Amino acid sequence: METTIKKLQNEVKALKKENNALKEKLFEEEVKHTVKVPEAFAPIFNTAEKIVGSYFKGLKFNPSKGTIDIDKERYVLLRASTLSYEFLNSIKNLYKERGEEEAINIGKNILFDVAHVLGHEDALSFHKKLKLKDPISKLSAGPVHFAYTGWASVDISTDSNPSPDGNFFLKYNHPFSFEADSWIKLKKKSSFPVCIMNSGYSSGWCEASFGIPLTAVEITCRAKGDKECSFIMAPPSRIEEYLKREKKTIKKLVIPKFLERKKAEEELKASEERYRDLLEHATDLIQSVDMTGKILFVNSAWKKTLGYSDAELEDRNIFDFIHHSYHSHCTSMMKEISEGKLQKVDKFELGMLTKNKRTVLLEGNISLKKENGKLVATRSILRNITERKISEERIQHTLEEKEILLKEIHHRVKNNLQIISSLLNLQADTIEDVKAKEKYRESIGRIKSMAIIHELLYQTKNFNNVKADDYLNELVKYISQTYSINKNIDVELAIDIKTKRIDIDKAIPCGLIINELLSNAYKYAFPTQSSGKIKIKLSAISGQPYLYELIVLDNGVGMPESIYSESKTLGMQLVQSLLEQLNGKLEIVRNNGTKFIIQFS
Repeated sequence: METTIKKLQNEVKALKKENNALKEKLFEEEVKHTVKVPEAFAPIFNTAEKIVGSYFKGLKFNPSKGTIDIDKERYVLLRASTLSYEFLNSIKNLYKERGEEEAINIGKNILFDVAHVLGHEDALSFHKKLKLKDPISKLSAGPVHFAYTGWASVDISTDSNPSPDGNFFLKYNHPFSFEADSWIKLKKKSSFPVCIMNSGYSSGWCEASFGIPLTAVEITCRAKGDKECSFIMAPPSRIEEYLKREKKTIKKLVIPKFLERKKAEEELKASEERYRDLLEHATDLIQSVDMTGKILFVNSAWKKTLGYSDAELEDRNIFDFIHHSYHSHCTSMMKEISEGKLQKVDKFELGMLTKNKRTVLLEGNISLKKENGKLVATRSILRNITERKISEERIQHTLEEKEILLKEIHHRVKNNLQIISSLLNLQADTIEDVKAKEKYRESIGRIKSMAIIHELLYQTKNFNNVKADDYLNELVKYISQTYSINKNIDVELAIDIKTKRIDIDKAIPCGLIINELLSNAYKYAFPTQSSGKIKIKLSAISGQPYLYELIVLDNGVGMPESIYSESKTLGMQLVQSLLEQLNGKLEIVRNNGTKFIIQFS
């Protein structure tokens, strides 16, 4: 037993001796410098090499536990290519729909941000562990740690100015960058600098060391055929200035800006939160559905109005909530949108069912959502118009009742005027005196002109005005039939007004005036003639104080002025009175007949 124990103890001693020899062999090049720096910084970096080198001598591998420890800190080993060529290639495939350039930039941003944080946090840990105080000492540990962990060795240029302010500038090379080596060993040539993690780690370490925001840009790279992998580090606000000094085209180099990206992400997040808050607090119903109708999003107003919870809407189709009478229209509309026939819908009505099966009427518009040019969803903003529709229906019903009532009134007025006209006709038939009989007939014509108005109003829904041509044609027809007995009088009627309609408060006096003038023309213009011509024209006037012009002319014998004196005839007295109602004026021209020109507003 004792022999066995002794034998084991000897084996342990031998293993310890062998392990120490392996450690010595592992760092057989420790006497060589891992960092090349300007002469002024050499003493500080030499000290850092000894301290950090001593730190890495505490290296312990324990594969049975899956651990690698260095001075009680756990480390991990990764293949270089997984953090460079292979990573970027995977990202390029993952984001291929965005195009190769944008996909690569996404991958580079990820690598830079991760490396920047790693460098920053490693620096803080080392500063504390090694009790480093001033910025240059803090910086010095970085390149040494960089070299020992396999990222790259560092060669700092004499042009550098590592000052803890806005003038910070560092120019350096990584002769053996793991990222460039991974491309070279795979025999891949890049069109852009590939040492992104080197840039991020270096800038993160220096940022923690100097207490100022910094970024780094690789300006030449062995992976793209350059002689060396060289970098510039500076504050983000001045990096472009130094790139121009190096005669490097900014457009060809992506400038990593970790802080600005973070700020942009925060602003985007804040913007999204404001947008979501706006959607959630909107009183309109907002919904988004994919092209199959699956619900992607609805806001609080939508859920509150229709009475559904989020759980009840999960994996549901919008057609489950649309009233069946609108299904066909909505299906047709979705088809036209899918086929590209509709790019948006500005206004449409929709009926939707609440949880308790009540119908809610909505009105709104639809816009389209596209990704990479492909239609993926529709978005709708809808307003609840149920109460408005009910009110409109009530108003419409009330209007219909009033229309019926007004029609009945006009019908009764017309009937009453007809009765009066018939009574006067009966009375006229019993009168033998010609002049008295004529007076009755004139009164009947005036009553008839008003009756025609009420008949037309009875036949229409518009009680404010009548069609001018219908009214005047009917009136002229009646007067002509009354007075053209045994005479071949041709009456020509022309109406030239844009609206073709005339207000009721203008139509009645205008009709009565035509009645007087046309009747007088029949009675007096052709005393010895069996034929003649009368023209009536109603037209609009533009650019004048008066809106309308009424002309009644005949080619008769021409009437003496005395006949139309307002003191002599009731007809002309009535015309003058009616002109006052129309705010109009009258001009009489006696030349080869008689021409009445009336203008009114």
